[in-house]
Amino acid sequence: MTNDNASKAQAFTADELSTLREALFARRRAITESQAHRLNELNDSEARTHLADIEEVSETSQSDHLYEIIGTQDATLHQIDIALEKIEAGSYGYCEECSQPIPRARLEALPFASYCVPCQRQQELEAQLSAEQE
Repeated sequence: MTNDNASKAQAFTADELSTLREALFARRRAITESQAHRLNELNDSEARTHLADIEEVSETSQSDHLYEIIGTQDATLHQIDIALEKIEAGSYGYCEECSQPIPRARLEALPFASYCVPCQRQQELEAQLSAEQE
């Protein structure tokens, strides 16, 4: 955090940080439990190798969808871990792009947010443009 940010500090109380930490850990637990369930689904569907051709196509499509969900959840777990590290380091609540404080309402809704809303929109726009160019 820069000196400029220190003057604009979020000033979370110990109780607020504890609540945020608990929310992050709860979200982390829910995601890991969901992943374990989905991995079991994948293992079960991959174990059934004697299905008819049409069923195999359906199973493959379902497996692809489950892998996509797990990948998205892995990215969220990574963001949660970063937020927990920031809480411990005392740098939680600041946009990674512009270094401005992320509004509390956004952090309450999405406690692992790394960007303020304008910077998040810019990140998404750049990703969309990049995907369209590929």
